[in-house]
Amino acid sequence: MEHGDLILTERIEAYLDGELSQEARVHFEQEVAADEALAAEVQLHRDTRQLLRLQSYRHYKAQLQALDAETPVRRLVVSRRNFLWSAAAVLLLLVIGSYLWVSISYRHEALAQQAFSPYRDITVLRGEYPGRDSLLATAMAAYGAGDYALAVGQFESVLDMSPDYAVAQLYMGISLLGIGEAARSQNWLRKAMASERLSEVAGWYLGLALVQAGNLDEARAHLEALSQDPAHSYGDQAQALLAKLNSPLRRLPGVR
Repeated sequence: MEHGDLILTERIEAYLDGELSQEARVHFEQEVAADEALAAEVQLHRDTRQLLRLQSYRHYKAQLQALDAETPVRRLVVSRRNFLWSAAAVLLLLVIGSYLWVSISYRHEALAQQAFSPYRDITVLRGEYPGRDSLLATAMAAYGAGDYALAVGQFESVLDMSPDYAVAQLYMGISLLGIGEAARSQNWLRKAMASERLSEVAGWYLGLALVQAGNLDEARAHLEALSQDPAHSYGDQAQALLAKLNSPLRRLPGVR
């Protein structure tokens, strides 16, 4: 599985913040255990957080000790000087933090990830194709739990049996998008768009896949078309994503 820089950062931060579901957390920890580079990246994030907390603690502890050691008159002078230095340091940290936040949050991968949410389960199993329906039910269970990597394998089995099954094509594309495989996702979503019933949904997720993959010219044209259709179910979302893609903040150094 390929991890986009932003998607990887988002997943690591969500993991460290305890925001992942139980299933997603277990799956992520399995990935970490199997991938030394990913494990090192997680440890780097953890160490960076600890270093920032430690530096902040030491800074204010030193301030308090210095103030306690001074005479009342001297303490007033030192306190004012330290206050100014602290204010400047805090301001600098805020500026740096804001720049880092923008440089991460406005990358194209981040914009796609922020706009992504899994489509609801619309599958109906009528028992006409028992073998396929059983695989589809298993795939949708993994999909519903947020385990998109497992879902992809199950949808592959469904599509091996029924290559033109539009519902499976749609959820396959969305699952691939969920694990950062935007190029493969586009292929299945374009096929699902051939279904009149699924065309709007597949079109929205195709827009996300184009953004995630960095095909920004095509993504802008595609999202523009969606946003200009007053009857399109995802017109507002397409317009909002397009506005972020065209934001002046994306012209800052480090944003791509």
